[in-house]
Amino acid sequence: MKRKKIITIVFLLIVALGIGVIAYASNHSVVTEDKALEILLQNDLGLNESIYDFSILGSDYNGTVEINGEECYLFSFMEKGESGHIAYNFAVSMDGKDIYRYDVVNDVYEKYPK
Repeated sequence: MKRKKIITIVFLLIVALGIGVIAYASNHSVVTEDKALEILLQNDLGLNESIYDFSILGSDYNGTVEINGEECYLFSFMEKGESGHIAYNFAVSMDGKDIYRYDVVNDVYEKYPK
């Protein structure tokens, strides 16, 4: 009898958790990293060079970053060639609504465009 109660409680917790996840997902749409990159590249990023002068490193290289309490995909624009210098860092919120550009001088991500 005790085992049935435990199984019932576990089942109810799983159902409640599933309902919570569905409710959260319906209120917080999340874009894929590929879609976030597409959103980023559709904007004028204010680069001094052509987008084709860079290799773009995504979250598999960078991970993600939290900005203003929001989890974001992080994209690094690395110069092609021998230097491999990271020239720009951008972040796109996981809902795809906000873009941030890293300000090296102030060591902070700023909403972009300002």
